[in-house]
Amino acid sequence: MSERQPIALKDADLLYKQLSTLSNAEIVVSLSGMNEAQKKSLVAHSRGGYCKLLKLLVDNCFFNRPESADIGLENERLLIAALTMLETEDFNIYDTNVGFDQYGLLNLAVTNLLSIPSRGNLGNLSVAHIAQRVSNIDQLTDPYELPMLSNYRRKTGELSRLMFAVIVGDINITKVLIDSGANLDLQNELGYDCHHFAKATMKLNPDFYREFLAMMLNRDHQQLTSRTTQRVSL
Repeated sequence: MSERQPIALKDADLLYKQLSTLSNAEIVVSLSGMNEAQKKSLVAHSRGGYCKLLKLLVDNCFFNRPESADIGLENERLLIAALTMLETEDFNIYDTNVGFDQYGLLNLAVTNLLSIPSRGNLGNLSVAHIAQRVSNIDQLTDPYELPMLSNYRRKTGELSRLMFAVIVGDINITKVLIDSGANLDLQNELGYDCHHFAKATMKLNPDFYREFLAMMLNRDHQQLTSRTTQRVSL
């Protein structure tokens, strides 16, 4: 990690410009030298209606492709460390706008990851961290934010991040979001839910569909076991 000293605060705009030249490792060092007011000003500060610092942290993690899985894991740990340092009791940083279209941190992380081919497990830790802290994990938005779904608007309606993951056929993000509390049964304005979109992957992505069905069977089994246990205890 760089030995660069923490950056002195002048104003939020200037400070961001200085941070924008750094890696996430160096940003973590800089944040560790700031007080709460300084860090809060960075997240509250926005240009163009969104927080550039949070977007920078996510982009640094996911778009500077690691040469190995170990480096990718370290990048995620640095992202989580930086986000944790920026948390404040005054507002939820995970709901902060990080794009021109007023979408939040979870939206940015998931859509970025779904655009990266053959990413393996890259992003799972970060998505779990963000998903467990965002106020509305099931927020519905237009699919145009994800290039591969940009022509699907009339066919799909608005989508949650979990619906995005199911349509793309990303089993890792699907599992992470479900484990973090995303609603599988949520319906959009057209009445579509994740089960509907999963069935649509049956022919094009049968491996995903089989794994999705296995998850559903496991969920149903766990729910049945839980209900049975509750009856016995009564």
